[in-house]
Amino acid sequence: MESLVSHRQIPYFDYEKLFSSKENELTTVILKVLRRGAFILQEELRHFEQSISNYLGVRFAVGMANLYGRTHYWASLRWDPTGR
Repeated sequence: MESLVSHRQIPYFDYEKLFSSKENELTTVILKVLRRGAFILQEELRHFEQSISNYLGVRFAVGMANLYGRTHYWASLRWDPTGR
């Protein structure tokens, strides 16, 4: 019986290459955050949210650490992102 799943070669994302190409920039930002000892709701998050909202052409963007946080955020607003 023939498999219903097709087999494709999906290349892995080359994290090492990306990191190497931006190592100085990434290291500078990471060290800045670590030296400040502040990880939550800081200037880097505000900058990210503004940059992504500009890129998407929307008024607001909310940075989330993971899907779990996003789900609780929508629940706290009593808003259904599916539009139901």
